[in-house]
Amino acid sequence: MSDGTVALSVGDIAGHGMEAAAQMGEVRSAMAALRLVRRAPDKLIPLLHRLAGDMDYFATVICARLDPTGNLQWASGGYLPPLVVREDGTGDLLGTDQSPPLGVGYKGRVPLNRHRLDPDDTVVILHRRPGGTPGPGHRGQP
Repeated sequence: MSDGTVALSVGDIAGHGMEAAAQMGEVRSAMAALRLVRRAPDKLIPLLHRLAGDMDYFATVICARLDPTGNLQWASGGYLPPLVVREDGTGDLLGTDQSPPLGVGYKGRVPLNRHRLDPDDTVVILHRRPGGTPGPGHRGQP
């Protein structure tokens, strides 16, 4: 962003194949368009909940913003929490208050989470839980 803030959205659709790929394309396009008018992560995810409810699919998503001073803000719709890795190699999953996955039981509120990063911290957005195994249909290596 023009002020040096970095915005990131990551999502995962339940399912495999062409239908799931098309649905992920819908969510991805919606995230990109909505980010132009709703910059706060906790304001973006409610709109994605509406989209998923209208389209009848299940997805998880995390939207995050990191400003140049190290302030990390994120909101999650059922997605894994961010991992912060420190300069010494240790790390922690950040506690995350979240809404349910997209398309499941949305109650009208998406919490905004905040964490202050140290200058040498690294934020990692995981695709699956550490040590987890891929689901059916996975063709790559864990």
